[in-house]
Amino acid sequence: MPRIDYISTSIIIVDFYSSLRYTGPLTCIFQYYSNAGKKERKVKYQNNNNKFITLIIGIKCRDGIVLIGDRKVVRGTECSEEKKIISKGDDFVIGYSGVTSLMDKFLFNINMYLENPDTSKLWIHFSDFLEDSVAGLRERYIQRIDDVSFDVLYCGKMTTNHSNLYHIYNGGFSQEIKTFDIIGHGQPYALPFLKAVYYPEILIDKAIRLGVFVLQLIDTCNVDILVGGEPQVFKIPDNGNAEEVPETEIDNLRKHMAVKDKLKAAVFK
Repeated sequence: MPRIDYISTSIIIVDFYSSLRYTGPLTCIFQYYSNAGKKERKVKYQNNNNKFITLIIGIKCRDGIVLIGDRKVVRGTECSEEKKIISKGDDFVIGYSGVTSLMDKFLFNINMYLENPDTSKLWIHFSDFLEDSVAGLRERYIQRIDDVSFDVLYCGKMTTNHSNLYHIYNGGFSQEIKTFDIIGHGQPYALPFLKAVYYPEILIDKAIRLGVFVLQLIDTCNVDILVGGEPQVFKIPDNGNAEEVPETEIDNLRKHMAVKDKLKAAVFK
């Protein structure tokens, strides 16, 4: 029978986990077992809080797509703010949640593919590559860490003047999103607001206000301490190029929202 010893500690040992989960007590599991008469030791680190850091919202609009995300990340033992939504060209935008170090590798793979003159730039081939890259990273690292989860929301134009929104699940398969989708630890907190307010004919400008309002509410009210920072917003119109909304515009939008007051007014008036 294997023998398992549990040793508690409160430091982050592996960068994968500090990127993936909220800093807190870890459980270090030493499992001793016999393999053809030879005793070996397997070490596995688990974070007892088991929390991801991120909130990315993708909204399908009548006139295009909007991606909204927070910026809070943890690398090593330090919390900071980074952009989690990145554009590649005029018609491809990608947002991610999960293991930060794996996402770094995923973005590196994308850059190598796009910079290689011999790779096909047709959307059908590129979307297959994205799925294969996610699946390949999971297969490579699944024996090294106990959770290799990360999710991807991306949008692009498969046909002229029409933006599409896709979710790549951590198993390496994708699904087109026809309304809205949410990834990251903040998903259950954002979902009720999106379900209550979203409507199929929503326009990009209204979707930006909705997404910023939801992130602002979660951050301001400390609904989820793993979500926060200046919201990052990309709009991908059907007729036009992908564009990041300027931070000054987002700041101005946030100043005039007064999310707590508006929520109280809606409940108590």
